[in-house]
Amino acid sequence: ALETTGRGPGFLGELVMVQMTGTIVGNILAGWFGDRYGGRVLLITARLVLITLCLGAVIAHSVPAFLALFFLFGFGLNCNEVGEATISLEIAPRNRRPTCVALITAVTLPGMLLAVGLSTVLRGLTGSIIPPALLAIATLSASLYLAFRIREPRNCPVSKV
Repeated sequence: ALETTGRGPGFLGELVMVQMTGTIVGNILAGWFGDRYGGRVLLITARLVLITLCLGAVIAHSVPAFLALFFLFGFGLNCNEVGEATISLEIAPRNRRPTCVALITAVTLPGMLLAVGLSTVLRGLTGSIIPPALLAIATLSASLYLAFRIREPRNCPVSKV
């Protein structure tokens, strides 16, 4: 964003403020939607927002565009966090929740590290954000497909146990 817009380091502060605003708005809305409709809708929303963010990162060239993208970044990540936490807690049996949530977290760690490493290598090799953004779009799209296949645990007879 700084390279593309030619703005100085002070612009970074504006981007962080907008991201934090997106995080706050995302947290409030995700809490309400998650409580009312469950975590599945949050996972789907988060993935759609993050796909939009990645598409925007490829074409953004103006200050307002980058401000909007950083808002979406905060919003989307927060919706994802709340959605994942909600689904994780709802699918885990009550007596095994700490163990299940710990295992879910441990299993996702290698994938997160791989994504960061691969994105960094792609950006370093190409000098462009386009390859990492396209990779993110592809993986988010696969994740969106899987999120659509999740049955909302609140509507499943097993979740009532």
